[in-house]
Amino acid sequence: MKQTIKNLFGIISFAIVLPLIVITRGGMVFRSYNAFSFLSKLLSLLPGITGVYIRRAYYGHTIPECGKNLTIEFGSFFSKPNVIIGDNVYIGAYCIIGNAEIGNNTLIASRVSILSGSKQHMDLTKTATAIRKEPIYEKISIGDNCWIGEGAILMNNIGNDSIIGAGSVVVKEFGNSITAAGNPAKTIIKRS
Repeated sequence: MKQTIKNLFGIISFAIVLPLIVITRGGMVFRSYNAFSFLSKLLSLLPGITGVYIRRAYYGHTIPECGKNLTIEFGSFFSKPNVIIGDNVYIGAYCIIGNAEIGNNTLIASRVSILSGSKQHMDLTKTATAIRKEPIYEKISIGDNCWIGEGAILMNNIGNDSIIGAGSVVVKEFGNSITAAGNPAKTIIKRS
């Protein structure tokens, strides 16, 4: 019975967001991501379980891969349309997810920012003629079975079975089975 109700909520949510999906995909055909950006932010403001189902239905049909049982809480959104999400991913409230690939069974606490790499902003240390005109967006990969703590900022990859402490700033890549924390994040525990 419980699964039937969940399926019904999923169908109703899809019917509600279908016009938004059509608008978003239409814009993507012309390489315009304005509709995706606007609707991602707008849908992030829907509260409660209704918002979770609406966001799941929208992202399930607008990003390249969206695994089953995505939970994306109030105030959280994807800033880039090429996000890849695995199964059973939880994203807490007020998160901003850039160009990322998030593995299965990964939990992301509230207020986490996953930037699209560390080179997406202009280099102000160079002379005016050497400043990059276009940002460089990199895909940040978070492995399976990870936990990302409250308020962390990720600018580099995290391996499988890893934990990133609350408030950490990840600027270098971390492998599998580590616990890292700090600013910049450093390995605290390496599990085998």
